[in-house]
Amino acid sequence: MEILKPECIFKNIVMTAARLEAFANKHFLEVLGLTLTSLKILDILSRERSVTPTRLMKELACTKSNITQRLNLMEKNGLVQRISLNHVRDKRKVLLGITVLGTQKLVEAVSVIREKGIEFENILGTSGTSECHLYLNKINDLLDHYEN
Repeated sequence: MEILKPECIFKNIVMTAARLEAFANKHFLEVLGLTLTSLKILDILSRERSVTPTRLMKELACTKSNITQRLNLMEKNGLVQRISLNHVRDKRKVLLGITVLGTQKLVEAVSVIREKGIEFENILGTSGTSECHLYLNKINDLLDHYEN
């Protein structure tokens, strides 16, 4: 028995969101050694000098385990750095900053995303692109409504 009928709009939105994330990870972020989550982390760190792991966890709606694993890998790969507070070695009491390599990876990712966007727009055409933007704006407005 299928709980959500195939024509259910919410099911289609959730499934499409999952496909888009998998597509982004597989076709262009993976090549850069990134995931969508790591890209979001780099984006946040590029806009703010430093943040706590707890803030990232809340902003990205990730579990503590997920954010810890992601940050450990990103630190190992030289994309982020932990800055200890008061010389404490406790990884929970640190600020995170983006490294030069992290900034370079972010710039590369943005370039690839921009190219992929242009490719999609060329396939959709002017009117298809406008319709897509209109629809996505409506979905984002709906999400905003439920998050507030």
